[in-house]
Amino acid sequence: MNLPLVATTFCAPGRRGISRRQFTLGDVDPNGNVGIKLGCRSGGLVDVDLDSAEAVELADIYLLETDAVFGRRAKRRSRRLYISPEAVFEAFTDPIKGDRLLELRADGQTGGCHQTLVPPSVAGRERREWVGGGIEPAFADARVLRQRCVYLAIGCLVMRYVGETAARNR
Repeated sequence: MNLPLVATTFCAPGRRGISRRQFTLGDVDPNGNVGIKLGCRSGGLVDVDLDSAEAVELADIYLLETDAVFGRRAKRRSRRLYISPEAVFEAFTDPIKGDRLLELRADGQTGGCHQTLVPPSVAGRERREWVGGGIEPAFADARVLRQRCVYLAIGCLVMRYVGETAARNR
């Protein structure tokens, strides 16, 4: 898979044009972090970022299977990669607490670019690591992937406010 790299040392806040810049392996510090641009710049690669503990726990029930799963020690299976060319960024939050449950990270509605740090990058003193034997993202129809993210967000809320058993009964 040929993916557009982001040399994260260039991604300081306020750097204009960073989402349009094309990087090569020569731009990447071997001891630094590496990100991948998501959406159309990477052939439709998207990242489902599981922000809440409930989302991590319920993801295998609600999300489509993919071999591209990674995370950090504190949240081992918190990132899922898919190929979903028509997907659009969407964040799902708890309407009561206001905290983020999960994000479907892709191209923004106005064309903005998102990126994801991938293994073996380190942030917050924790290394990102692949989980399982493969790293190949599954293909997912954008409507189906969004629907599954919506179901997962609802499942998170049910788990928080009703109970775990109810959330596991999809």
